[in-house]
Amino acid sequence: MAVSNEMILDKMLEQIDMAKNNDENIKEHIGKIKLLCELIIDSNDSGRALEELEVGNSNVDETLSHQQKNEEDDPYSIFEF
Repeated sequence: MAVSNEMILDKMLEQIDMAKNNDENIKEHIGKIKLLCELIIDSNDSGRALEELEVGNSNVDETLSHQQKNEEDDPYSIFEF
C-alpha cells in the first residue's frame, strides 16, 4: 500500500507543531521532518524510502542523544553561553 503525499505532508505538519511546542527535542522533530521530505523526494523508489523512514526514526533518536552528550561535554562549544 502506497502512502500518499498528502498523508506525508500531514505528518510533517504534526512534527512542525511538535517542534514549535517543544524546544528541548526540536532536533528530533526536525530530523523526522527531513526523513519525511526524503520520503516524498524518493517516492520513485518507495520501498527504499519507506525502509529508511522506519530505520531512520530510530537512528535519529540515537544520533541526537549522542550529539547532545558530546555538546554537553565540550567546554569550548559555540553553543555555551
